[in-house]
Amino acid sequence: MIVIIGGGIVGLVLATALARAHFAVTVIESHLADLSAQSARLDARVSAINAVSQQILMNLGVWQQIPSQEYAPLRGLCVWDHLGGGEIQFDSADIGEPQLGFIVQNRALIKALWEKAASMDNLTLLAPEKPAKIIYGATQLQLELTDHRLIPAQLIVGADGSHSWLREEMGVKVDERSYQQQALVAVVQTVRPHQNIGWQSFLPTGPLGVLPLADDHLTAIVWSNTIPTAQRLMTLSSSDFNQELTTALNNRLGMMSSLTTPQLIPLVMRHAQDYVQPRLALIGDAAHTIHPLAGQGINLGLLDAAVLAQVLIEAKDRQQDLGSLRVLKRYQRWRKGDNTLMLAAMRGFKELFASDVRWITQLRSQGLAMTNKMSVIKHLIMRYAMGRHGDLPELAN
Repeated sequence: MIVIIGGGIVGLVLATALARAHFAVTVIESHLADLSAQSARLDARVSAINAVSQQILMNLGVWQQIPSQEYAPLRGLCVWDHLGGGEIQFDSADIGEPQLGFIVQNRALIKALWEKAASMDNLTLLAPEKPAKIIYGATQLQLELTDHRLIPAQLIVGADGSHSWLREEMGVKVDERSYQQQALVAVVQTVRPHQNIGWQSFLPTGPLGVLPLADDHLTAIVWSNTIPTAQRLMTLSSSDFNQELTTALNNRLGMMSSLTTPQLIPLVMRHAQDYVQPRLALIGDAAHTIHPLAGQGINLGLLDAAVLAQVLIEAKDRQQDLGSLRVLKRYQRWRKGDNTLMLAAMRGFKELFASDVRWITQLRSQGLAMTNKMSVIKHLIMRYAMGRHGDLPELAN
């Protein structure tokens, strides 16, 4: 039995992948998923799914179950420096692809994953339920729940988010640094159609990302700001907020009007120094959290899940102990290096574009403008953004 704590997107992808490979899996989730039809409800909680992540979901038979009105193709990106004016544009057609990825409603992805998991005979969903403690044995563990039920496990996986209960139980040290920013998220209506392009303006106080939704005039914004600026924006009237938002995007989409009450999310970089211990493993936000400026957090988590699934499937085929540190270290070696590089890159981008020093502003704007003229480099960047790099697990192919 493999027990997964956390029935979010990443946890359910791992559970589905393992159940598909004939493992017995139990998922412990603290909240019941809302599976009612919600497509008419405006919701800023979206994920930027790259091409590799979509392939993982396709291979699991999950993507096909998401209604088309719940996602939008991301066919291009337009990024610029608000201070220096440098700009770079990406178009998926330039590399012969229909899109770079998709912007998908989290609710729809969770619903599709939950329904897929519920249809599998060897996958048990326990919700709402919470873990209480781990009882250690020589060859397996028992997870005691808050209702005192005992669940035996060869392996317990924490997919329980940035404040992971399992990570705390493991006593893993975490490298943690606040980005000193808060992300403001909302659904916004635009006068001009978004053209299925992602728009990003790098401002001195933080990046503003505008993500296309299925409606041509609806977008989800992720506006990262210094904490004082974010707090100030939350005090503005609707009209003043809309005007500042429109100005921050250089009026690229005409007047922008927030249709939902903006919500603030604190931004903190976290990276567990170890992802694994004997019979215990961390994936997704339980192992790492990242700045949302490139929308890569969910994609890193889905690759964690796909890699861990492959490692466990191969160990089962070799009749190895699934919870042994030797087996679990394969997963850590495969994923930790790539995750470390991505976290460092996002930290670097955040610091680079936060500077208002004149020579730095000029240099980064010139760099954007020069790169925009270099098709070979732009093609490489697009393929990297699509996730098509490195050693990919079988589920991603």
